[in-house]
Amino acid sequence: PATDVFQVSLPKETALPFVISIFDLQGMLIEKHTMKDYNMVLQLGHLPKGNYILSGFDTHGIRISKIIVKQ
Repeated sequence: PATDVFQVSLPKETALPFVISIFDLQGMLIEKHTMKDYNMVLQLGHLPKGNYILSGFDTHGIRISKIIVKQ
């Protein structure tokens, strides 16, 4: 579980820019970020405790992960 921050690291073969979206479990977009580097720290401290879907895409397709915010 994440508390305040979540580290995103992409493999070097990932095409940049890489767009990351965070959704709640009802499918509502919470926030969106554009990665211009292979590493990024997402600030999650403002999100309520719960489960979220992290979706990322580049020119090669979509990747989806689940993150849990624990406060």
